[in-house]
Amino acid sequence: MFFIPATKYIGGHNDVLADVVTVKDERLAEQLLQFHNMIGATLSPLDSYLLQRGLKTLHLRIERSQDNAQKLAQRCRQSESIDEVLYTGRTGMLSLRLNKTFSVAKFLENLDICIFAESLGETETFITFPYTQTHVDMPDAEKDKRGIDEYLIRLSVGIEDYRDIETDIIQTLENSKVGVIS
Repeated sequence: MFFIPATKYIGGHNDVLADVVTVKDERLAEQLLQFHNMIGATLSPLDSYLLQRGLKTLHLRIERSQDNAQKLAQRCRQSESIDEVLYTGRTGMLSLRLNKTFSVAKFLENLDICIFAESLGETETFITFPYTQTHVDMPDAEKDKRGIDEYLIRLSVGIEDYRDIETDIIQTLENSKVGVIS
């Protein structure tokens, strides 16, 4: 069984909420279909159309997002403001561990183009702060074990012009040093 969050990359435009479930086993597929029909979990015609629309540009959005993320990861590896770049090289998702001389709160407040948000995977560049967002309820010992600290930020790099993303991240970082008034 495989779950695909259609809301993010497939829809891609912040305007539909959906998931896709795929299975190999025909019997399980039939059971899921019966359950689906029984509970009435059906997308509206508009939501179905929006997902179809998103599929038409999915490959272009993924390609652009990956290209932007690769460039940003490379640029961030050259920055003394960033202690660690966590990037596989094959997606639009990356994480940065800021140098401890920087204020993550100040960084997130001063972003201009990139958006501090809870969700990831749309056309815009979104940034989350796992320590106080997605992993806020996790015990500190478990956060430490997983490398989730007060300096880790997670990015879903969007399809904006790369130069705009880079400028926003790097300039905001430079203005987020503890003791610097921006």
